[in-house]
Amino acid sequence: MRRPIFPTMLLVLTLMLSAGLVASAQGTKGSGEEPQQAGEPPTITVDNDYLRVSTDDDGQFVIGTTGGDPDIPTDDNKRLLYGYPDDIWSSFATVRVIANGATNDYRLLDRVPAEGPVRQGNAIITTWLLDEIRVTQRLDLAFNVYTGREDTVRIQYTLTNTGDSTRAAGVRSMLDIAIGRVGPVVEGDGAPYFVPGAGNLTHEAEFTGNIPAIWKAFESLDFDPASTKGQGILVGPGATPPDRLVLARWGRFEQSDGIRLHAWDYSIDPTADLTVDSAVAMYWNPQDLAPGETRTMTTFYGLAGPGGGQAWIDAPVALRCPDLTFSATHWVANTGNEPFINGSSTIALPEELELIEGATTQTLGDIVPGAARSATWTIKPKAGVEGTFSYSVTSRFDTGTEPLTATSSVQVPLCPEVGTPTATPVVTPAVQPTPTPPAEVPEASTLLLLASGAGALAGYARLRRRSQRDN
Repeated sequence: MRRPIFPTMLLVLTLMLSAGLVASAQGTKGSGEEPQQAGEPPTITVDNDYLRVSTDDDGQFVIGTTGGDPDIPTDDNKRLLYGYPDDIWSSFATVRVIANGATNDYRLLDRVPAEGPVRQGNAIITTWLLDEIRVTQRLDLAFNVYTGREDTVRIQYTLTNTGDSTRAAGVRSMLDIAIGRVGPVVEGDGAPYFVPGAGNLTHEAEFTGNIPAIWKAFESLDFDPASTKGQGILVGPGATPPDRLVLARWGRFEQSDGIRLHAWDYSIDPTADLTVDSAVAMYWNPQDLAPGETRTMTTFYGLAGPGGGQAWIDAPVALRCPDLTFSATHWVANTGNEPFINGSSTIALPEELELIEGATTQTLGDIVPGAARSATWTIKPKAGVEGTFSYSVTSRFDTGTEPLTATSSVQVPLCPEVGTPTATPVVTPAVQPTPTPPAEVPEASTLLLLASGAGALAGYARLRRRSQRDN
């Protein structure tokens, strides 16, 4: 137990304010040995008719539904991350910085932000300064190509080297997944994960190299299509595919290990059960950043598209220019008591869509009760087409079930043609305008000095509140 903050500390901080020492307000919040065990209420919230994301005053966040999927009346006010709506602490990001031969891992929940969190438009922005790396976290509600609605959260980290020498930096974003009812009972905190090409996973797993486009989890253990469903988007418009995806135990007290107990490095145990308490971690490995260089990484987490039951298709329903290529994954889940034997799935496309990758018919094999298998195709609209087009996939097995058919549709926009030849314009000589010099922007050091009063004061308030709670 730490000592309480003595009143004399107020005098020290007052002197810091007058001297403009903002840097001293940046530091650890706790002992650094364990994540804090008591959450904080939200201070900033962004929401719409479907979803809400909230942060506490340290920049940590939770995600849950407001109205949810308009077609599912039972998914209102449900959580997608543990702690929603007002107990924020169990999901956090880590920044790894490598400089001068040393590797340091900084958990953002242990650090006091240098700036923010602040709301800018429909985004919540928080900034930390870590070993001369400026880390900016941006959270906002974004368009979801799998639903056609703004019901996913864009989770974005930007790293900037503010020093005068090259440093390597990367990010691990760890989300404590809990899908379902808000309350003390941890429902949906260990539902199976669906990963294209891997099936439904109930034990720890990791993916590198060929990262799947999405991962998905149900509130319902029998994959009820009318239940709350969460989905992460790893590959696609606006997303930065991670170098590594890990599905792991979160690390409750009754679990022998868990990813929250490790700031960065974590070795999975393929025999470890995920159905008690689980988390998803995306790793963007450290890359060299020259002085002034910036790197941005983006992932998405929010509501999933339609699907569930015995057979469904996970695929975008609304494409965006310029890249109209998309993946469609057909799932077959055995929710019965008898095995499905020797199955295959066949896709049927309209003439406006063409298959880019994957045989028309793919083998599923056998599916035991409680398991699921998938087949994935890469599809692209033909040139010049526009509209909404439906397609279907049918699975057939020798025994165990009748043929299972799932359908989906995709909205295709008409994109401007790229590289269309145009007539060569006649160039008429003209007087070149005199360039207008850009307005002077204060240097970062000046801005920090201007913000010193608020920064240090906010730092003192956070330190005092944390001390009072820990004691």
